[in-house]
Amino acid sequence: CFHAALDAAWEHVSLWVMAWLTRINVVADWSRYAPFFARVGRSLSRIGSDKGGMKIRLAGSNADGQPAEVHWNLLDRGAVPCIGLFTENEFMQELAEFSISTAVEIH
Repeated sequence: CFHAALDAAWEHVSLWVMAWLTRINVVADWSRYAPFFARVGRSLSRIGSDKGGMKIRLAGSNADGQPAEVHWNLLDRGAVPCIGLFTENEFMQELAEFSISTAVEIH
């Protein structure tokens, strides 16, 4: 379970519209619009706040096979957008020692 919050109402509406356009097959891949959204985000950054956060909940079994659950919460005051600060490869290199992998599944 993963939760992240958006600060401004316009962000919620924008993501809802983008999801709707994807569902009706108007836009299949938003990545080509990333530079545009980065510019818009920077120009509208004064509208939001510098608060950010996320919550992750993992449930499964521990090393002994017993049920286990882990909750991780992050609240940041002074958050900044990370678009363009580093590449995905740079990010994964920093996490290499933690045996973390990623995958993209398109259904």
